[in-house]
Amino acid sequence: GAWQLDVALTPAARRHVLQLRQEGPALAGTQRAGAFAGEVSGRVAGDAVTLVIEALYEGAIMTFRFAGTVAGEAMSGTVLLGSTTPGTRGEVSYSQYGSATWTARRL
Repeated sequence: GAWQLDVALTPAARRHVLQLRQEGPALAGTQRAGAFAGEVSGRVAGDAVTLVIEALYEGAIMTFRFAGTVAGEAMSGTVLLGSTTPGTRGEVSYSQYGSATWTARRL
């Protein structure tokens, strides 16, 4: 279904609209935040949820790696922010811009 996801960035929050579908524990779908759009993948295990957004933006692959909990129609947690290229993927590039908190609610 549709979700509104807000990332608490400074100076202003970034809002994504997600379209997610679940098959077993796997999540897949799409996201859009203004001109920034791309695929979403993830997993649910009990009340734990992980989501990954990777999208090409101005020549780089922007990465958002979400971890948190889901409770009914809401999710929340922390996100690692980074950017990478196909040749430089790795833990450092996935978190080079730090972390933030996030919340989401089903639309």
